[in-house]
Amino acid sequence: MFNYRASTADALTGRETEVLQLVVGGASNREIAGRTGVSENTIKFHLKNVFSKLDVSSRNGAVKVAMQRGLLQS
Repeated sequence: MFNYRASTADALTGRETEVLQLVVGGASNREIAGRTGVSENTIKFHLKNVFSKLDVSSRNGAVKVAMQRGLLQS
C-alpha cells in the first residue's frame, strides 16, 4: 500500500519545512529570508519547490495541504 503522507514528508527538505512553518506564522518572503539568513530569491525557490511537491499553486494551498497531511506543527 502506498503511504502518500510519509512519502510527501520525506520529499520536503528540512529547509522547505522550516520555510512553510514560517509561512503558517504569517511571515512574508522578506521576513522569512531575514529569519533564515538567505536571500528572498532563495525563499521563493524553496516555496516553488514546496508548491510542486504538494501539487498546489499558492501559499494558502500549501499550508492547507501540509496541515491536512500532518506535515507541520500547529
